[in-house]
Amino acid sequence: MASEGPHSRLSNVVSIFLYSNRMPPRRSLSDSDALYILETIGSGEMTQKELATQFKISLPTVNALVTGRTYKHLRGRERGDRQPLGEGRYGFPVTPERRREREASFWARVDMSGGPAACWPFEGAKPGKYGLVQLGAYLVGSTAAFVVAYCLARGLVKAPASGHVIRHLCNNKPCCNPAHLLLGTHQENALDRLAAQRDGSTGPRLVDEPVPPPQGGWIIPSGDMEELERRARASEFWQRVDRSGGEDSCWPWIGRGKHKFGYGQMKWMGIPMTSHRIAYILSNDLAPEDVSRNIHIRHRCPPGGSPNNCNNPKHLLPGTAADNRADCKEDGNMPMGEKHHKGRNFQDALIREIREHYWTAPAEVRPTLTALACRHGVSISTISSWLTGKTRLAAGGPTSRLR
Repeated sequence: MASEGPHSRLSNVVSIFLYSNRMPPRRSLSDSDALYILETIGSGEMTQKELATQFKISLPTVNALVTGRTYKHLRGRERGDRQPLGEGRYGFPVTPERRREREASFWARVDMSGGPAACWPFEGAKPGKYGLVQLGAYLVGSTAAFVVAYCLARGLVKAPASGHVIRHLCNNKPCCNPAHLLLGTHQENALDRLAAQRDGSTGPRLVDEPVPPPQGGWIIPSGDMEELERRARASEFWQRVDRSGGEDSCWPWIGRGKHKFGYGQMKWMGIPMTSHRIAYILSNDLAPEDVSRNIHIRHRCPPGGSPNNCNNPKHLLPGTAADNRADCKEDGNMPMGEKHHKGRNFQDALIREIREHYWTAPAEVRPTLTALACRHGVSISTISSWLTGKTRLAAGGPTSRLR
């Protein structure tokens, strides 16, 4: 028997190493295990990675289960049914303006310059290959461009079940012309390919009998993409504002983003901005650059309102920082004394004690301002302002020498 050479021994070592360190074999989950994973992730007890390790399956398998791409029968859907993915964000459903913007952005990638009878190739699709668009998974539940075109042009909200196929009458896979797309079966699709092979057709061919449009024509939205995006963003903003109280009441922010001072916050045209500022811009048909950062959007809410969380344009006025502070003082919302963020470390009782100790002591034993400033860790001017009542007057205590 021939002895093993160094190369064969090395290959055996590599094989043993790979076998011992490879991923656990992929296996299918039972319905009970799948339901357990969905319930556990929904409750937040474990992450997808932890469950993948526990059941010895890959992380993409768990992700496909959670997003609904597999085990669809557990969600009450028929076998082969294709549903669009959730289009909303942070628990809010998609708005009609956002869906229109997405549909228009899809058709903007379809070349319709050839006319209604010509093929409409999808942008980026290779010759003889289907076009792919990730946006289609959110619109109709399919990433195939021709399936998305078939559904959107007919006003369908989801793609046909996987038991049906959409035939290309033009024998051109990148084509998205709805007049060249016809719903059929796998058998009819196979016969189309067989007929093309017999005719020697290897590329696009003329469609003698195009599919007639529905009553009212094909649904192909278009428009200025920047304007459509602005309308979509505006609809998503107002979706996060509770306007149920009426036109004169405060409109609180119910979105997810919050500013550190309690205001609502979200990105507007790529810029993080407080919600009441966005409300003022939208209600006055302005652009973000039209409202300088030096301009404060003041809250003039009626008594009993919630100015820190109001987005009603009727309660919003532009002004300066001084105007804003004056409004806060008038409404009683200005943090003063120990409630101010700079005065939290010095309570009113401490200020009052310092005043009483200083002004009641005889002049020869009275502590100096420098000694008091060093003892409390503040400046001499701060101690002087406290003692004379220029600041923190509401803390109480004497502010001059007692007679």
